[in-house]
Amino acid sequence: MAYIDHHDVFFGSAEDGSPFVVVNADLPAAHRILTQSGFTAHEQHGHIWYRLPPGTSHQDADQATALAFMQLLATTTNIADLTSTADEEAVADVHFDLTGPHVTATTHWAAIRHVLALHGFRPTPAGHVLPPETTEAEAIAAVVRAEAHLYTTGARIHINLGIPAPENTPRAHSRPPRTISSPAQVQVQRHR
Repeated sequence: MAYIDHHDVFFGSAEDGSPFVVVNADLPAAHRILTQSGFTAHEQHGHIWYRLPPGTSHQDADQATALAFMQLLATTTNIADLTSTADEEAVADVHFDLTGPHVTATTHWAAIRHVLALHGFRPTPAGHVLPPETTEAEAIAAVVRAEAHLYTTGARIHINLGIPAPENTPRAHSRPPRTISSPAQVQVQRHR
C-alpha cells in the first residue's frame, strides 16, 4: 500500500466504497478540516486514516469528501484523489485495479479505451495495463490523470485499491503525529 505515501494528502475508497483520507505531510489544519467534514481518525497500517462513520449514505459521503478536498486545497495542491465515483463496482464504466503486480483498467467503451491510451495504458486481451517499467509514482500519476479526464466526461469509475472495509479499524485516540514527506513529483487537483 505504499502508493498512499506519494502525496501530501491521499483520497481513496475502501472495498465497500467508503471514502478514506490519509495525510502524509505536516498540515496543521488537515485534522480540523477532516473532522469538521465528518471524518474520524483511525490507526491502520502505521498511518492515521480518516474515515466517515459506518452507514454514511453515498450522497453524504460524496459531499463530505468534496468539502474536505476543496478545503485541503487551501493547504496543499499535492493531493491524489483515487476515490471511486460509481455507487457499486457493477455499474462502473471503467474499472482500475491497483492491487496486482501491474496497474490495469478494463472497460467496454471505445471512448474510454482512447482516454486510457492517452494516459499511457496499453491494450491487452484482458483490458489495458501500464507498461511494466512504470514506477509506482508514475503509475499513480497515470491513474489520477486518466481518472480525472474520465471524470470530466461523466464516466462512472471504480478504483480497486485493495483497502479493506473500515469496520474493524481501531479509532485513533490522539491527534495524528506530524510528519514531513518528501516533495512529490506530481501535483494533482480534481474538482468533484
